Amino acid sequence: MPPKAGKQEKAKASTSKASPRQTRNSSQPVTFDSDGDTESDFDEAVDFITREAMLMATVNKAIHEALAKQSETIKTEICEAVKSAIAPLTAEIKSLQEQVVQQNETISKMSERIDDLEQYSRRNNLRIENITEIQGENTDELLINFAEEKLKMKLEKRDIDRIHRVGDPKKKQNRALIVKFTSYNVRREFYKRRTQLRNLPGQKIWINEDLTKQRFGLYYEARKMVKDKLLHKTWTMDGKIFTMKHENDKPIIVTTMHKLQSL
Repeated sequence: MPPKAGKQEKAKASTSKASPRQTRNSSQPVTFDSDGDTESDFDEAVDFITREAMLMATVNKAIHEALAKQSETIKTEICEAVKSAIAPLTAEIKSLQEQVVQQNETISKMSERIDDLEQYSRRNNLRIENITEIQGENTDELLINFAEEKLKMKLEKRDIDRIHRVGDPKKKQNRALIVKFTSYNVRREFYKRRTQLRNLPGQKIWINEDLTKQRFGLYYEARKMVKDKLLHKTWTMDGKIFTMKHENDKPIIVTTMHKLQSL
């Protein structure tokens, strides 16, 4: 007996019917249907993308850590290589610096020694400032009369080795007199009597020791400090520069600008 047509059609329809998951092409866009299958696909896609993103993040982190570690290693190796390369140079530079310091000390000592010898060669000299200059003057007689009238000291020609004016006559009036005495004792007595000039009226005259260029500059700065009230007093004796910070202080001999400025 042949099957009924209704049952055969229902069977055929049931076997030919497929779910949307089996029949949908992967290249087709996802659409939302009311049956809920497409929503499940979307969730799976989100999970997949999330896992991929986490994986990529982990990979990137690992790459960055590896690169950072490698960079640090390279940096350390470069630093060590540079230190190793410059170590001999550093030692050589230090040695050269020590040599320069020693040479500077030697030069300084030699310079001081030369200055001492030059000052010693001037030990019989004095410098007299602001004695009236007359054309054609006899400087020997001028000094002898000055000693007798101003210093109350008897001076003879034999006491004078040399005497002359210094400086350009066209640029300065009453140029300084440089006197070299034949005896240190006469020179010392003449210099000691300079204090008598302080109370004399009229033209001011100064008697100073004939200092080297280096000591003259140092003494000039010391006198400026006295004027600015940074020092109480300064003077020279036998080419040495003495200073007093305060009135009752012990005199200090200064030999360098650094020592003077540190007072």
